[in-house]
Amino acid sequence: MTREESLPVAQRLREERLHHRWSQQELADHLGTTAVTISRWENGVSKPSPYFRLKLAQLFGKPIDEFVETSDRENIDEAQRDGVPQDFLPRTVVDATVTDQPLLPHHPKEAMIPIEGSLLPPQKSWLARRKLVACLASGVVAASVGGWWLETFLHRTPPAVASSPSVEVVYRSSPGKLIYVNYVAWSPLGHFIACADGNKTAQILDAATGTVKMVYRGHMGFVDCVTWAPDETRVASASADKTVQVWKTKTGEPVLTYKGHTAGVHVVSWSHNGTLLASGGTDTTVQVWDAFSGQKIQTYTGHTKSVWNIEWSPDDESIASGGEDGIIHIWNPMTAHPSPTFVYQGPKSRINEISWSPNGKYLGTY
Repeated sequence: MTREESLPVAQRLREERLHHRWSQQELADHLGTTAVTISRWENGVSKPSPYFRLKLAQLFGKPIDEFVETSDRENIDEAQRDGVPQDFLPRTVVDATVTDQPLLPHHPKEAMIPIEGSLLPPQKSWLARRKLVACLASGVVAASVGGWWLETFLHRTPPAVASSPSVEVVYRSSPGKLIYVNYVAWSPLGHFIACADGNKTAQILDAATGTVKMVYRGHMGFVDCVTWAPDETRVASASADKTVQVWKTKTGEPVLTYKGHTAGVHVVSWSHNGTLLASGGTDTTVQVWDAFSGQKIQTYTGHTKSVWNIEWSPDDESIASGGEDGIIHIWNPMTAHPSPTFVYQGPKSRINEISWSPNGKYLGTY
């Protein structure tokens, strides 16, 4: 084994950057990310996703394996031998050939979203998250011998079958109980759906069949929101028990519990690079914290009522948040300073949903 092969990715990355006489900001500009992300990579706090591993290999003219930890390759090989489904394996690229050709011939590189953990081009979602929740909430509730059951139809466009317009999926709660589904979220690659349930659990469903893949039971109150990490290996769930819990999608093993809120938590949102989380709720605050250590980084206190929605800007430089006070707030997640120029002049009704345009210039809301 050569010296370069034995070095940790963090050290190898730093040496390559210094060899090119680049600052962390200059390297970030080349990759289309932030200096904070580069610093986390070099300090070993997080690792480059498959998308950025490939970009690093192309930028430095190195084999892509040099930006994958040896232990990671061993873990993936072991998981494959143990029969772990491919959909639950970490998205790690190995033995890839670096060429000048696009990764996906039918989708040019310019159309790809540079977020952690994804090598796929952006895909149109046929149902917004809140609309999907509305479908769930308005599902057919019928009386039967087994009691009440909730039947909900989810429609999605299968990414691999262009000739089929939709797939009908039926999800039923436990017989004899009426369980409210408070929130649903597609996995980044579209193979799974995470549900936040009123019975204090979160569930992962197969998006093609509606079958339950895993049930998370770590919360003591109803679960109000679930959101996927960009690499699909973790889910964060927010609950009325005042906590946000991060857990592994494959096993349900808890990773960390964030206890910074003083009341129920309504919403939690990952940054696009997968290193930070922002959460908000009844205590009127939005708190930004490290997704790996749970350490609080900043608290935004501009809201006067409960917070119901949090969205990171495409470059992770700003957060838009809204809720019961009927005002959209835009602020810096590292300083909690509000935007000096943005003023929302819409109707002062509750903000249920906020969405950034892909270029970060516009906001949509209702």
